Amino acid sequence: MSAARPIAKVLIVDADPAKLQALRAALTTAAYHVTSATSASFALTTLERDRPDLIVSGSRTEDMDGVEFCSIIRSDPTTHDIPFLLLSGPTRPTPWAVAQAGVDMLVAGDFVVSTVLDRISKLLRHVAPQPEPGLPPPALPPRVTVPRAEAGTRTFEGSFGVLDLNAVTQAIALGGKTGRL
Repeated sequence: MSAARPIAKVLIVDADPAKLQALRAALTTAAYHVTSATSASFALTTLERDRPDLIVSGSRTEDMDGVEFCSIIRSDPTTHDIPFLLLSGPTRPTPWAVAQAGVDMLVAGDFVVSTVLDRISKLLRHVAPQPEPGLPPPALPPRVTVPRAEAGTRTFEGSFGVLDLNAVTQAIALGGKTGRL
């Protein structure tokens, strides 16, 4: 009998209660452990107690925008490596700001739960699951440093209907990102 794989932990941060509820329900149904917050300040406090495997943030929270929140996450050595998915509606941040903040993936345009779930799944494929409490951590292979563009973990996705070509090209080039349109 093989051991069950640990459940991935996802932190959702968004000022929109309806979006939070929809994502929480979908992720719980998909067997993720979900924590949510409407403010980035509360989310940062949550990170101190329970480190997630992934952060999903709206472009706007109650107290700051998602790009600023990602910058704070990236500046902290204890959280800098947590994958960060930014959800952006019609008013989206500039590609330069997204690249500078270190956002792993941007989903721009209309909020579609199935699209967000697909992006979460893609980001979590690159994350080693956390061991269950009380179990010894698994042996880790030697760490290999791979440039972000080659690693393929930081991506910039969208459609030309939502993102213009110049902005996408600039974000990919300046941020060392890979891209798919």
